Amino acid sequence: MENLVKQTIKPSMKIHKFYLILAIFFGILMSVFMPFYSEPDGQYHFMKSTAMVGVAPDLSRYGEVTIGTGVDSQKDFYKNGEVIQEYFQNKVVLVNPELLPRGMDLTNFTSYTFSGHIIPAIGAWVGYHISPTLGMMNIIGRLFSTFIYSIGMYFIIKFLKYGKLFFATVALSPVILGSFASFSYDSLGFILVALLSMICINAISEKRITGKQVLSIILLAPIFYVAVKPNLFTIFLFAILSIIYCYIQEHRASQSAYAQGRARKARKIDRSIIFILLVAFGVGAISLWIITSNYGGVLAVINRLVFSLGFRFYFTNSPGDVINVLASLYPTINYIPTAMVAVWGGLVLLILLQEKKFHDSSLLSLGAFLVILLGVLSTYIGFLGYGDPQQAGLQSVIQGVQGRYLTPFLLLLVPLALNKKFDFTFKSLNQNRLLIIIALVVSFSHVQVLLNTLYALLNL
Repeated sequence: MENLVKQTIKPSMKIHKFYLILAIFFGILMSVFMPFYSEPDGQYHFMKSTAMVGVAPDLSRYGEVTIGTGVDSQKDFYKNGEVIQEYFQNKVVLVNPELLPRGMDLTNFTSYTFSGHIIPAIGAWVGYHISPTLGMMNIIGRLFSTFIYSIGMYFIIKFLKYGKLFFATVALSPVILGSFASFSYDSLGFILVALLSMICINAISEKRITGKQVLSIILLAPIFYVAVKPNLFTIFLFAILSIIYCYIQEHRASQSAYAQGRARKARKIDRSIIFILLVAFGVGAISLWIITSNYGGVLAVINRLVFSLGFRFYFTNSPGDVINVLASLYPTINYIPTAMVAVWGGLVLLILLQEKKFHDSSLLSLGAFLVILLGVLSTYIGFLGYGDPQQAGLQSVIQGVQGRYLTPFLLLLVPLALNKKFDFTFKSLNQNRLLIIIALVVSFSHVQVLLNTLYALLNL
């Protein structure tokens, strides 16, 4: 495999092309060969997508009694060698979405559960009209999603000025690429966060923000509102910080403002910016107090958050959320060893060390760090009402495989870590060698996810 990788990667290969080759190859592999519904809540995502375009099949004919999650209902088909017959030779029977055991909410057009399923819905509709079988609908839907989102990520990486390799690596992880090769709404959320992060990073690198960039950020706000999960809204805090940073840099670069006796005006602007930041902090603190008031208060919620991330209250054999950030989209069916968390963690750390640094602002690094923390907190807040109060420790604990909701915030590690004050690199590790390492880890990870999932389905 290493020789094949070396032959594929040319010394002059652009990172965005490197990304696209691997994304399309492994996206096709996962789309075609992974068991259906291999993302969390897979049955729901599939039924929501097909119901949106009027081709919702009756999954109960395939052993799916409820529109739930997991691949257990497919075990007999795989063990008995009946996958082709059941999924590709039997025509689907369409069902009225209103009769499904789980509500599809098809009239709420301003929800991420609608917008996030548009791309796979188109693919499923095309698959149905190619061959009205469950297998064709699933595979074409996955392939269409893979191509659209991978191409979108390709252009984001292409136009990104710093952190290209880090963006590419995160997007090639089993969590993100596995999401692209599925019906999940998480794919659209990641693409939009990557797009907004790219705009901010490019502006910071130039120490100025253009009218087009400001307009793009403004236009993305309503798109975020209808297309991503609420916890991802916090990324706009970093966008605001980026605008303020660029504004300050532009005014400080203009020495004429001071030379011409307008220093007072410049200082007033700086004080106004500080005032805005203090007001934003105050509004955030009040909002946090209001949100947590029904759950024991801020300190009680923070206490729960600490225990959620550092102690397993539930299912001591559960893989937890950490492995679900990069290494495995659905740990409970992928059976990925915990060691892969260390492999991916080490890989992203290595890339951050090797990437070219592009700013020297401690404020930006601190701001990116705080927004990442807020991203974790905002994800947790969505689970404040969950849990079983009759079981010790389960109330308000983050449960299930929710680490994927934190993955988009990893992109903010670029402005956090690519600070010239943290300038440290391994001189002997050039870009071509780093690309080979990434390709090997990505290849091994996706093959492992596929084989482990299939093996577990056949033998467990």
